[in-house]
Amino acid sequence: MVHQFDRFHEIEFEKLIDSLTETEKLRIQVATFFGTTNVIALGIAFGTDSAALIIVAGIMLWIAAHIDAVIRRKLVFVTIRIVDIQRQYSPDDKETYDDFIETVGRTVAPQMKLAVNANDHRDRRKILKNLPRSYRGTGLWLPLTVGAVQIVVGIIMHVFFEWPLM
Repeated sequence: MVHQFDRFHEIEFEKLIDSLTETEKLRIQVATFFGTTNVIALGIAFGTDSAALIIVAGIMLWIAAHIDAVIRRKLVFVTIRIVDIQRQYSPDDKETYDDFIETVGRTVAPQMKLAVNANDHRDRRKILKNLPRSYRGTGLWLPLTVGAVQIVVGIIMHVFFEWPLM
């Protein structure tokens, strides 16, 4: 049985979908910005023999990974609300919202399903508070690993090749 959206939920649903797409765009912009500044910092560092800039470039990638984790967490909350509204108006369409949850966050999908299915507000809040703060995958480990390698390279350049830190 399908229920009709009331005007409030219709507007909220549209805004949530907009928020979901804008948040994904924000992730792309953050990755592009930090990736570009990283490459520029490395170019300047190797052009001027500056070990400090190599280290700063590595730290920038760590900052980008942290910001991406925060943005992904926001995506989880928006997705849960979208699924909650969808479930309210189409309770028999379990496959659709299970698939939607899987596409947004496979790492946290089991917890998201628990949160969506929780009837009590306190239970849902407890589940959402215990969501993992970091996410596995290339979006996290690649910038952290490359950043660590850049920091080690900066230290090696300073210690062994006597590149200045300033």
